[in-house]
Amino acid sequence: MHNKKGKTKHSLIYFVVLTTLIIVFLVFGKKYLFNSNSQNENQETTNSSSNQTQNSDTSSPEEDTGTQTKDQGYYDSALKAIDNKEYLAAIAFFDKAIAANPNNPAYYSGKAEAQVNLNQQTEAKITLEQGIQTNPDDQLLRSKLDVLNKDFLAPSDQETPKQ
Repeated sequence: MHNKKGKTKHSLIYFVVLTTLIIVFLVFGKKYLFNSNSQNENQETTNSSSNQTQNSDTSSPEEDTGTQTKDQGYYDSALKAIDNKEYLAAIAFFDKAIAANPNNPAYYSGKAEAQVNLNQQTEAKITLEQGIQTNPDDQLLRSKLDVLNKDFLAPSDQETPKQ
């Protein structure tokens, strides 16, 4: 009987400690997450407003006074265009990024994504093939090309079922 009380006491202590840890994590974890998110948002707002005042021409990449290269600026502009569903503008920025640095597979991948969003599967396939020629070891470009080939060829390859 003494063992049963001891187990119950240990279980109760375990439960209290666990509950306390959960509460502490929830309270301080939320504060930490919300503080870091609001700090990031404030920093992004400050950066974008300073970039807007520095760059009135929207066709040029946003230049960071730090270490951002020209191709990275074009890439950032392309990603913003994709976020705004401006796929033609995104393709133009990806083209500029590729011209500035043809060795970055992310530029080809992003351009192909924008092309797919415009139903330009053939062009996307060509873009991915160009990226693979420049970056033959990049598995992401190869897998995207495989998926595109399967999706692109699948409808014409399938027969309609006979009923």
